Amino acid sequence: MAGRKQDDIWVHFERYTTEGVAGWNARCKLCKKEMQGVVNRLKQHYSSCSMQDHPIIAENESIDLVARSTALCGEVPDTSLFAKEKRPRITHIGEYVMKTSKSEAELLDLQIARYIYATNTPFIAVEHPEFMKLIKMLRPGSLLDTCRKTLEDKTVSLSLDGWSNVHNEPVVCVSATTDKGETFLTETIDTSGHSHTSEYLAELAADAITSCEINFRCHVRNVVTDNAANMAKMRRDLQKKIPNEILT
Repeated sequence: MAGRKQDDIWVHFERYTTEGVAGWNARCKLCKKEMQGVVNRLKQHYSSCSMQDHPIIAENESIDLVARSTALCGEVPDTSLFAKEKRPRITHIGEYVMKTSKSEAELLDLQIARYIYATNTPFIAVEHPEFMKLIKMLRPGSLLDTCRKTLEDKTVSLSLDGWSNVHNEPVVCVSATTDKGETFLTETIDTSGHSHTSEYLAELAADAITSCEINFRCHVRNVVTDNAANMAKMRRDLQKKIPNEILT
């Protein structure tokens, strides 16, 4: 009775026995490494042997060798000797999206804020096209909401506050607050050379209202200031200037 046919992988190994040990041992003809003569073990070693440069594999060699070679060496060489057609790599949508966790977003926002505060950079700088390009390079696909998009068609409260910047220049900051409590700096006005009289401040407030409604397409319904005497008189003058429209 004929014995079982010897696997073709043995052509790459020397077959020998060891006294006192049952079964066959094998020695790789390329790297001379010795191992047990188990067919799967021989195929695994042959597919990853460091001494060979992917020689031609026999057509009748088990497809299992191809699978093991793929797992150990990467893609299977494109050759007609393989029965299986190489499948295209399946991609995942996650490969095209850079995810930002909540904690990462908070850190990024904090660092941008630190830069703006430390350099006395106007807040509107974040809407500069070059700054937007920077953010898109850091997080491709991310779009920043603009003040205009958020304030558009909203009814807002305008607040004016005078202060001095790091250069001791007198400025008046104008900010708009929505009914949801969102606040945006809409304008900073350099008031150098002007006394903060109620008349000047009323004119400045009227211009700020017009500017806010035109630039951000929102509706200003009231103006808020501190209780300084010139501000209090400014509010009264403003109500006379724009009656039945602005609450102060």
